[in-house]
Amino acid sequence: MPRKNVRQQLDVVVAAAVDQSLTSRSVDTEMRTIPEFCSRNRIGKSTFYYLVALGRAPEITTIGGRKLISPEDEAAWRRSIKENPLPSALRPAAQAALAEEAA
Repeated sequence: MPRKNVRQQLDVVVAAAVDQSLTSRSVDTEMRTIPEFCSRNRIGKSTFYYLVALGRAPEITTIGGRKLISPEDEAAWRRSIKENPLPSALRPAAQAALAEEAA
């Protein structure tokens, strides 16, 4: 008889752990470094810095000297890229943007 009680308790604990695991994975709250962001979005770091020069990079938050990107800013960046695609040649566009700033 006690085995059934233990089995029921184990089932409840496992179900709660699985539920918590699924919930925590569905809500992304982890800040990312620039290399992590680039890896997730399959872009090179040089491309990222061209995007910074163009003003098209996601919002960067500096915490303790570390440059981080929040999941919300990453999602907003993805939406903006979808709505307004990037130029095919980033280097000339970035150089032109920097030249305009200098003038």
